[in-house]
Amino acid sequence: MDAQNPYNPPQEPNPFLEEIHDPVDQARIEEAAKRLVKEKQDKSTALQLFLTGLIGCFAPILAIYGLVFLLRRPHPFPRKGLAIAGTVLHFIWSGLLVLSILMSAAAG
Repeated sequence: MDAQNPYNPPQEPNPFLEEIHDPVDQARIEEAAKRLVKEKQDKSTALQLFLTGLIGCFAPILAIYGLVFLLRRPHPFPRKGLAIAGTVLHFIWSGLLVLSILMSAAAG
């Protein structure tokens, strides 16, 4: 009776279910996925470093973070120039902060 039921048609064998997956291909796929995620994170972190460099808040902390971020990623990645520019801006802001503290201490 089930074979004639239009709501429950007989299932045909699926040739893809019997396919054997090569573990090398699986490892290569996982490696490519990790690389894509890392590239996306590098790109967004570089943009964040640059944009926060324009503002100047948290400059000493982000100058150190930017330096560590760039030293740990010597390979080229998208928007690396923005990361370098943002880190330089953070160091400039930090230098101005230290200079203003020293000037106020000397004046007072």
